[in-house]
Parts: sequence; structure tokens; C-alpha cells
Amino acid sequence: MATTVAATVAAPAPRKWALLIGINQYNARGDWLPLNGCLTDVALLRELLIAQFGFADSDILVLGDRQATRPNILAAFREHLGGAGGEDTVWVHFSGHGSQLGEEPTLVPIDSPYPLAGQEVRDLPLTTWRRLLQSLPAATVLSTLDVGYAPMASPLAGTLRGRSRPALPTWRLLAEEAVLQEQLLAALTPWQRRRLPILLQATDWAPTCLEGLGAAGIASGLFTHALTHRLWQAVAADRPQLWSRVAETLRHAALEVEAIAPPWPESIPLPTIASDGYVQTSDGKTAEVWLGGIAPDRLAYIGPGSTLEVQTTPPQRLIVRARTGLVAKVEGAAPPGSSVREQGRVIPKNLPLVVALDNDLSRIERVDATSALSAIPHLAPGEQAADVLLGCQAQSYGLFTVNHRPVLGSFGAAEESVGAAVRRLRPQLEGWLAAKWLRATINPESSQIGAIARLLVQSRRRPEPILCAYQATHPIAETPPLLPYPKLTAGDRLVCTLENGTNDPLYARILAFDAQGRLFVPPAVVVPYTGTGTVLPHQTLTVPPAESAVAWTVGAAPGPMDVYALLSLAPQPRTDALLGRHTPNTRTALANPIEIATALLDDIAGPDTGEAQWCLDSRLWTTLHLSYRVV
Repeated sequence: MATTVAATVAAPAPRKWALLIGINQYNARGDWLPLNGCLTDVALLRELLIAQFGFADSDILVLGDRQATRPNILAAFREHLGGAGGEDTVWVHFSGHGSQLGEEPTLVPIDSPYPLAGQEVRDLPLTTWRRLLQSLPAATVLSTLDVGYAPMASPLAGTLRGRSRPALPTWRLLAEEAVLQEQLLAALTPWQRRRLPILLQATDWAPTCLEGLGAAGIASGLFTHALTHRLWQAVAADRPQLWSRVAETLRHAALEVEAIAPPWPESIPLPTIASDGYVQTSDGKTAEVWLGGIAPDRLAYIGPGSTLEVQTTPPQRLIVRARTGLVAKVEGAAPPGSSVREQGRVIPKNLPLVVALDNDLSRIERVDATSALSAIPHLAPGEQAADVLLGCQAQSYGLFTVNHRPVLGSFGAAEESVGAAVRRLRPQLEGWLAAKWLRATINPESSQIGAIARLLVQSRRRPEPILCAYQATHPIAETPPLLPYPKLTAGDRLVCTLENGTNDPLYARILAFDAQGRLFVPPAVVVPYTGTGTVLPHQTLTVPPAESAVAWTVGAAPGPMDVYALLSLAPQPRTDALLGRHTPNTRTALANPIEIATALLDDIAGPDTGEAQWCLDSRLWTTLHLSYRVV
């Protein structure tokens, strides 16, 4: 019998209500731009609430674009959510533009234009929003806001788009707004005054709220997509680490954030079965599958030739024939509502590093940069779904993250041409490409290999090693709290432990990339160095070993550091042959990162079939990702 994801909700409330608001088509002008991802946010949340949290479709009201007027939003609180009972749960979401009225943050409905100086503004102040939430007669009220408030110097942050509308300091509150706020406050019962709504905002994580177009061609709010992805994967044991995982997903989108939200409310139980998505429709031979549980940066690797596994007894296999956005068309029989897991991943062997060009570059500079980038294999100039941004700062060419943060150490001399800058940056760009290929293999959610990777740090201030990062292919009970985003200093000592929870030996490898795209390896596991250690069944491998005379120390280069622990059922001979030429040294970067990444993907994909893509089977490998920041 199929296990439906809707049946996995533990101890559901008597009834669950939702109001989901998303606005793309603002009548924007000047530095105020329409948005692209807000209706996707609504779809991400709607499918999650139905499939994983047991919301009935009839109890979810969606207001999109022209429906999302100020009067309609207020009416939805009264007429739809006002029907909630004293034991019910309510979830209210808003994706769109935010703004400011003086110091007061506001939400911008579709019918709130850009007023002239001194005029009234039809926004919904956050004070009004909080009182609307507090007025609801439900036991639990949760609101998620994927909007920004603070004005941005530009509506574009690199290749990302901001969700904050510019504001004028002379705008005035609507005359009836203060009356509405007083009416809402006066109508609160003593119980409603005590029961405060839970408010989760994108701006809790970063000062600006951004949306982007991912590699899978899906425009969405970075916060909403990260949150919904992690909630598809979360079960009760994950509750203490939920926000650390949301922050990790946001960091994959180039946002430097920490997990600062309050614990997930116990009154909204997390599911008992994690999932990558569910079967929406089926005719017995083919089906359509929603893939909201796949990580945003890995959804692009679900396409023709990928496979999914229906969580049935016994499991059923679905073959992906096409994917449009978040929906895959598959071949195979599966009952509607069935939970699915990714099984086979397809990564193109020509997967490029997409380099966007800063809007401030002149036409001639853009032509020269495009020509120089096109001459380097696996580098592709492009504006959408970019991995890195090439631009100019203080008359010097260099690299920026996709949200326009300069990459330290990437800028050259002032007299350098843009073509010469691209050639100078080639090693760094190739390192980032190799890191992208390794990042494409991360699969803790779908891997069927039971494994845990832990990173511990020992410093002069803290002589006892402490856990600073971990990732596992299954929930871990009683895991100690993690540092929100470990900040380490040069000279700190690291130890990585790899735990094998299977009945088979696993071949383990650890590789690390710094912020400048340089590839490093930890001290030797065996001599001569191969980088591979065998982890025996139900045993743990420590790197470096306790008896090692060589320490794994944190380098001096500031910025994020990404550590990849790859464990496979089969040996990795191609990678062993390459790394056997090197002496392990965490202070000296390897000169051939693309060659090493190619060999590693060849190893875990198995025999070469001559195809133009690597086909990876989640039953045969796992890649676990650990990260920290050097300060």
C-alpha cells in the first residue's frame, strides 16, 4: 500500500486554515520593478501544506496578483480566516514588495500605487498585520513574510531582484488606518492578547529580501524556497536544527546568513516522513510529480533519464521523461498522493560555470569579456541562473557573488583590460566550476547509504573539540545544538569523523574549497596519499587520525569554506590515481581541480557508457556538505 504524504501528519489540529498572497504584477515604475517569483512562492507553500501538513485544499485561500487588493486581503482575514475555531491552526503568507512609512515597515498590496510626495499610501503597516493575526480565533497563528522593507541602492543586487519598493519620507498613513488598528486592538479578548502570533520574515535572515531565477529555470523568493524545501525534509527529530538547515540552503544561494529564528512551534507538528515531493495525478501508466522537496540548487539535475522512487512497499520506480518548473512528467504507475524520493540524478558532463556581467560594464567591455569567457572550456557568459558576477570596482576588474559582494583576492591592477582579467581569473573560475560539480552531488536527503559526517574544531580558546557542523543521511536523535554558522580563525584545528551506518565498507574522501575556488585536501589518510579511507561497517573514520603527526588547520584566507565528504560503495580508482601524485597539505591548493572533480564523478557514476551526462544512483553514494567561515 502506498504511504501518502498527507497521512504523515502527527496529531493534526481539528482544522487547518491558510491564506496565501503573492503579487508579481505591480504597476511599478522607475526603480520599483515588478517581481517574478511571488506566485511560485504561493505554489510552493500550497503544495507543502496539502501534502506534508494535512491542510485541506478547500481551507486554503489564494490571492494572486490582481486579487490581492487591500480590501480583499482585509476581507479574507474576516471571512475566510475568521471561521477558524479555538483549537485550529492558521498559516498566513505574503510574497511581494514591502516598503516603509517613516520607520514603520509595510506590505504593498496590488492596489497601492507609488504616491506623490505628501500623499496617503495604501500599504498595510506591519502593526496592522500583527493585529490582524492576533485577532484570529485560532490556537496557533503563523505568518511568513517574503518581503523587504529597507530601500535598496538598486532594485537589482547582482543577478538577484530586491523585494522592497522605494519610499518617500513625506508619505502619510491612510486616515482610516489608525481607526482600524484601534478597532482590532479593542476587539481582542484577554486570551488573544496573551496568544502572540508567530511571525517569520525573510528580513530576519538578511537585511535585504531577494528573489532569483535558479538553474532549474524557476523564479522564487530565496527565503520561501529554502523554507519549503527544508520543511519537506524535516521530521520531528530535526526540529532543533531546522533553522540551521534553512540558513544552509540560503547560503547556497550566496546569502551570508545565520539561523536566528525561534524554534519551530511545537503546535505545528513536523511530518513523520520526509519527502522530495508527491504524485499529483496518475493515469496508471504515467504521472505528474511535484518536486518541491528537492533543494533549489539541485532541481536542475532532475530531467530526462532521472529516476524517482515511490515510497511504497515494495518501492516503485518512476522514470522522468520531462520536467517543467517544479513538475516532472514520469513513466510508471503510482497512486496520487504517494510520497517520492529522488533515486537517479543526471548531471551534464558539460555543466558550465555561468558568469554574469555587471550592468555597469560598458558595451565594449561586455563584448570583450564575453569573447574571453567563451574561449575557456566550461565557462559560459549569461545573465540568468548565474554562479558568479564579473564586474569592476575602483577601476579594477574582479569577481562578485551573485548578490554583488566582492570576492576578496580577485581584483587586479587598475590598468588591466577586461580580457586580461578573465585570463588572470581563469584558475579561480575553474576552481569554482569544480566546486559546482561537487555541489551537484550533495544528496543527504535522498541517499540510501546510512552515513554521518561531523566536523569538530579545537582552538587555543577552546581546548576541548566542539561540534561545529554535521550532516547525515537520516535524522539523528539528541544531536547537540550547532553553531549557527561556525566562525573559525586561522590556526584552529579541525577533525572530521565519518560514520558508516551500513553493513558494507564505504570508500571515503574529503575535499575542501575556499572562497577563492582553491581546492585543498586534509592530511593523509594513507601513505602514499590517495585521499581515500575505508570506513568499515558500523565504524567511524577520523581524519586526521588521532595518532597523525600532521594537523588539519584552518588557513588564513578569510571567507566561507566548503568541505565535501563523499562516501561510496565502490572504490574511486581514477581519483586515487590523480591524488596519488600529491602530498597532502591543507595550506597548498591543488592545481587541477576540474580534473579531480571529473575523475570523482566518473568514479561514482560507474563504467563509462559514452553518454554526455553522469548518471548517479543514490543507492551507491552520498555526498555530505559541511561549511564554516574563516574570520
